[in-house]
Amino acid sequence: MNDYLLSPMFLKRLFVVYLLLQVSVALILRNVTGDPLDVLIFQCSIAPESFKSILEGWGERGLSFYHAHYFPDFFLPIAYALLLRGLIFQLRGKTRLMLLPVIAGISDQVENVIHFTLTLNQELIFTPLFYVGMVAVYLKWFTALLSVGLIGKAYLASLKT
Repeated sequence: MNDYLLSPMFLKRLFVVYLLLQVSVALILRNVTGDPLDVLIFQCSIAPESFKSILEGWGERGLSFYHAHYFPDFFLPIAYALLLRGLIFQLRGKTRLMLLPVIAGISDQVENVIHFTLTLNQELIFTPLFYVGMVAVYLKWFTALLSVGLIGKAYLASLKT
């Protein structure tokens, strides 16, 4: 089974699934505020006050669309973690670096659960739970971007040989 998850055929199919999930998330989130950057700024908030302020600015309609994005967004981290892990394997062979996208995907899931909880129970925004979510967000972005950078570097190196 593990060999299949690392095969080029599976990765091609997974890429299509990833794109469909990403487009679904984007189409839903564009209804939150009209500006997709607002959602990114919200998710990357480092202060509970700004997190709550942005959330309040969305109103009930925006919040309902934000909640709706979680259905595809709970599958998205699984798709990109497996995809990036497989690409690292294809380009670099079996290496501990294959854990980076897994860490990104797990961090994304932690972020999703915490942010969903915080948006449903806004009294929790001013508790340590907010900061756990913030760490998960930045760990997700760091490990995901590091994974993409490693893939890009390995791909460019493969072109030279």
